[in-house]
Amino acid sequence: MDYLNDGHPRSGNDLEVDGLWLMPITKSPSYHKYDVVDYYQVDPQYGTLEDFRRLIREAHKRGIKVIIDLVVNHTSNQHPWFVSASKDKNSPYRDYYIWADAETDIHEKVPWGQPVWHETYPGSGDYYYGLFWSGMPELNYDNPRVREEIIKIGKFWLKQGADGFRLDAAKYIYPDTLEAKNHEWWSQFRREMQKVKPNVYLVGEVWDAKERVAPYYGELDTLFNFDLSDRILQSLQQAQDAGIAALAAETGRMYVTSIPVPSTRHF
Repeated sequence: MDYLNDGHPRSGNDLEVDGLWLMPITKSPSYHKYDVVDYYQVDPQYGTLEDFRRLIREAHKRGIKVIIDLVVNHTSNQHPWFVSASKDKNSPYRDYYIWADAETDIHEKVPWGQPVWHETYPGSGDYYYGLFWSGMPELNYDNPRVREEIIKIGKFWLKQGADGFRLDAAKYIYPDTLEAKNHEWWSQFRREMQKVKPNVYLVGEVWDAKERVAPYYGELDTLFNFDLSDRILQSLQQAQDAGIAALAAETGRMYVTSIPVPSTRHF
């Protein structure tokens, strides 16, 4: 930790890091941990909940804030909620997920080509919605109980000491045609998190054109600028400027006008 920041400004002995982003740390069967099976436990590959608390304490001693990756648009298909929902149509967790009905096009695909409806097991005729992969069924945010569960999870990690969250796939809570419901949910989430930590820091992953990204500044503190990232990579590959400064300025102007009230929050 002292290598990152020893807590002594301008000591010359550290990297002066003042913020850490931990990618998913909750219990999961995969290497990437974006398919959660227990939202309240640290994956054993990384340690324990007490190890996390100690990390937070040591980071805060040195003036380092810590955000964690929070994956809330889907769970693992091994999560107890989904295991119950897939085995029993009368399960209390059935409506935690999205299921095909007689009107559903089970051959629907996402723009990048993969199917979104997956059969629970071959021949069952029971299909669930999984945008990214069959191993990650999407949660149903039209169910108030799902929202309550996710709010409870967020508050839990703030109480463990986390300073905020990197919100995975924030634009995919609802499809693009229901984008207003995305904004409504993230507004609700922010309000609830601020009850625990008024200065909670929320970073959204909204991978889209800057015009679609900008409105999320109404609910989130900051967002990834993937357009600018692509332009930087393009410039490196071409060994000449591909318009980095112009795009950065244009994007900045658009983002600023999307912020309802100038933010005084700092990470």
